[in-house]
Amino acid sequence: METQQSQYGTTKDPKTSSMSSSMSGNTGVSSGSITDKVKTGIDQLESKLSDIPIREQLNQVKSKAQDAYQASLGFVKANPMSAVLGAAALGFVAAAFFRRGTEE
Repeated sequence: METQQSQYGTTKDPKTSSMSSSMSGNTGVSSGSITDKVKTGIDQLESKLSDIPIREQLNQVKSKAQDAYQASLGFVKANPMSAVLGAAALGFVAAAFFRRGTEE
């Protein structure tokens, strides 16, 4: 089997290389126009994403999560027995729910 070394260091079979080049010639679309369309699409997407204040929203979500954590921590410290009983009840309900799925 005859192979040729390409400029990128890969080997090509002349038979399959000519078939692929003839097939790509039938599409009527050049790779340059596809590349241009992709670059244009990426540029449009980047401009749309830069308009969205993602960093600000992320900081708001982070702040709300920290507030919720502090509030729950304060509740647990103020009512430790209620927190333990609530956690036990939640565990019991979760165990009953998962056990029901395994019974046949």
